[in-house]
Amino acid sequence: MFRPAQKVASEIGKDFLPDTKVKFYFRGDLETGKVIKQMTNSAIISIKKTADNKDVIFQTNGNIVISYEDLKLKTN
Repeated sequence: MFRPAQKVASEIGKDFLPDTKVKFYFRGDLETGKVIKQMTNSAIISIKKTADNKDVIFQTNGNIVISYEDLKLKTN
């Protein structure tokens, strides 16, 4: 049978609570955004809209799933 879904973020993901501002690389470009939802090994990120990333926003509808290993906390 199926194993029950794990609803707890992994140890590395505990720093990335919802509404946490993050930065990450997507297709070679540095992007910023904030965590919308935590999953076990990744998070759903709302990408911050800028003049340079209109194509990314259009292609992803402004949201993307990123592994915790690829996320960094954004400092002002």
